[in-house]
Amino acid sequence: MTASRASDVPIVLADDLPVVVAARLGEEGAAQTRLLRGRLAQAGIRVPRWIDERPGRLRVVIGDLSGDPPLGQTARTMGLIYGEYLMTGLGALALAVAAPRMAVVTREAAVQQAVARVVGEGSIEVLRTPPMWPSQPDLDVPGAAGRAWVVGTRLLDRAAAALLGEPPRRLCTVAGAVANPGVLSLSPGETPADLVARRGGATPAAWVAIAGGAPGGRLCDPEEPLPEDEEMLLILPAAHELVRRLRRPLAEWLPSAASICSGCQLCTEGCPEALRGHPISPHVLVLAAAGMQGAGMQESAAMQAAARWCTGCGACDVICPAGLLPSQGVLSFLARGQAPDHRAHRVRQADGLPGHPGDAAARRRLPLHQVTTQLGLLSY
Repeated sequence: MTASRASDVPIVLADDLPVVVAARLGEEGAAQTRLLRGRLAQAGIRVPRWIDERPGRLRVVIGDLSGDPPLGQTARTMGLIYGEYLMTGLGALALAVAAPRMAVVTREAAVQQAVARVVGEGSIEVLRTPPMWPSQPDLDVPGAAGRAWVVGTRLLDRAAAALLGEPPRRLCTVAGAVANPGVLSLSPGETPADLVARRGGATPAAWVAIAGGAPGGRLCDPEEPLPEDEEMLLILPAAHELVRRLRRPLAEWLPSAASICSGCQLCTEGCPEALRGHPISPHVLVLAAAGMQGAGMQESAAMQAAARWCTGCGACDVICPAGLLPSQGVLSFLARGQAPDHRAHRVRQADGLPGHPGDAAARRRLPLHQVTTQLGLLSY
């Protein structure tokens, strides 16, 4: 018997498959699932720990085709062009965790129709979700709250590739201040400068690249290769207000956060993970980070435990009326003195046990148009 460090719920594993799940699948089904898990593991895809720790908790695997940030088109394009391929990945992941139900969500009718044609009358539900940020599709799939594994196009892409023995179909949106915004196939070694050139060049003479888009993205060197799994590259004028905020080093603004922050708690009231009942309060963590120099190890560890629930979505950055970047302060507990890598943190977050969002979580989601406007991106 193996007990997880992250949970007090014991789990009995038989060759890396919960005994109760193996019994439900039967000998042949369990063997197929173990084989599939092995192939996914070879591609770097692992089952979130909470799924095996709590057999029966998972009810639905959701393919999130609604996760594009403002100006992003990658998930949309993947759904339109590679719908069948993505559904192969969704089926593989659902089989790997013995999920009894599968669903796909998208913001657009065109994508919904394209995917629906692929799945036909099969067992995959294809649903529309409102244009919100972050997407949180488990709020829109009936019965999924607290019982869903939500996977984006990047993971669906990798799962399909692992199953079919093919290279992933990696796409990246190049948007913002470029002559011809659009979606490109991302090749190994390509830099932001290369991608900008492929889209006709940047419109301002002085421009900055934000990997991951906004909110929640990070400044990147235009001459350094972009990670092959990056799905969004936002190009903005160097003088843009968002660029100015991102360029301000954490070590510069954090010490003054105690006087700048009014303690309004809007960042916490709009934090998706806080609304799910997880123990994270961005306003508390930012103020604590500003005065952590003399903190003891126990206090620092407690703050790090709270900060691990941050997914780097940047909702708190959009909401903050003082113009701070609370997400950077929160993640500073996980990478002190370094710019946090939000993409890597989202991978770690897959281990977290999903919360039980209530009506407040659905009511306080940010409309995508509002996020675009507040970030100064509406003109693009």
